[in-house]
Amino acid sequence: MAQTGLGDVNFPTAAAWSHDGRRLVVGTYEGTLALYDARTLALEADAGGVEPGWIKTADFSPDDTTIVTGGTLGDISFYSVPTLDRLGAQLTIRAQDGGAFAWYDPHGDVDGYAPDSAKASLDLVRWFRFRVDTPALLTAACDVAGGDISRSQWQRYVGDQPYRHVCR
Repeated sequence: MAQTGLGDVNFPTAAAWSHDGRRLVVGTYEGTLALYDARTLALEADAGGVEPGWIKTADFSPDDTTIVTGGTLGDISFYSVPTLDRLGAQLTIRAQDGGAFAWYDPHGDVDGYAPDSAKASLDLVRWFRFRVDTPALLTAACDVAGGDISRSQWQRYVGDQPYRHVCR
């Protein structure tokens, strides 16, 4: 498929279909990431080289608005759909053997693992789960901040938009 339908894509290493069946994301051995129309295989977005190693996994969020990737250096990254703009910085999963595998679970959390032969058990991987749903992140941010943003903080950081409470 990669050589005939997608053009000259060198060594695809990760691919995923969106849940609605409209898009296909492909990561490569060269660390590139691209998004295609699933019906026509026309290129929709090309993020270029996003990983210094190769992309091991790629998966769509349950609502098909975000893609998570895992790479050979042990990082996971998030990209918006349909533009493939990177969302935030890469998250490094520390493990002895490098590499990270990540995917969305049906609830929208990111699950994954990183091989780690230094672990003192028969289970030679480090498992992880990140809560990435907006309400959970907002609640955590409000807990860390100790409460709502003040009107002066709102004006300083948000600007001209009307003030509103962000914490319960």
